[in-house]
Amino acid sequence: MVPIWAIAGMAAAILVGFFVTLSTLVNGEGSEVATQLREMHPTQFNVVLERTAGPVFVAESSQLERIQEGLALEISAKQVEVGQQGEYIYVRVGNKLLFGVGSSRVSDEFVPLAARLTEVLNEEPGPMLVIGHTDAQGSFAKNEALSVAPLKLLQPCCAAR
Repeated sequence: MVPIWAIAGMAAAILVGFFVTLSTLVNGEGSEVATQLREMHPTQFNVVLERTAGPVFVAESSQLERIQEGLALEISAKQVEVGQQGEYIYVRVGNKLLFGVGSSRVSDEFVPLAARLTEVLNEEPGPMLVIGHTDAQGSFAKNEALSVAPLKLLQPCCAAR
């Protein structure tokens, strides 16, 4: 006696073979039938698509690119460094350009650069975070006061935003 699973397997193999045979025959003759159908109804007209020139899309530059472009001279003179760290864009000004050692008085060299930074950064949307650092000379209390003083000097420049 032949097991039922063997009979079912043989029947499945025969059905798959029958399907593959019919599928091949239909697909092989299908392109011929499609060609004959197209020849029965020839196209009476040509379809022409006319397009008019639309507006040209110009991608807006990123905020980082605009700031780098605005401060290109200062970047090439190594007065500032502009970059991106994570989600934030930073503008780093060299310490020697800002203040003397142990002083919160802005150097005369920094005044035109501060005006230029204000001009470029005030054109940009979004919040601005200004961070001050000091050197390690002197007491902690003095260094803390020195790190806050320059930020207070910059506040009026940024208040127009």
